[in-house]
Amino acid sequence: MVNRNRQVVYSQVGTIAAANSLDAGVFAVAAYARFTGIVKVDSVTNVTATLQFRNQQTSGGALITTSTMPVNSGGTHFNVTNESPYVGFGITPVQSASLFTLIIIGEAIR
Repeated sequence: MVNRNRQVVYSQVGTIAAANSLDAGVFAVAAYARFTGIVKVDSVTNVTATLQFRNQQTSGGALITTSTMPVNSGGTHFNVTNESPYVGFGITPVQSASLFTLIIIGEAIR
């Protein structure tokens, strides 16, 4: 049986250079009621990054940060409600070069 209620909205494994951040982009997500997933940031030094969800009411409009959560060493699971038709995802600047994994799954409105 195929579960059509959940879809991967964003998935990436990569690196973030020191003093940089990850801007995953803005997505049309009106069909989703919530987002779940995992974010992991690993670095040589102890690093605390922040996962941000930025809402946008119209395409190309202003982005307003509505949810943030700390990402410590290891992985962090999240479950966030969707409050907007467009959402931008990102990881705030890290102190040193870091490997990251970010998987965001959208759960459809039922």
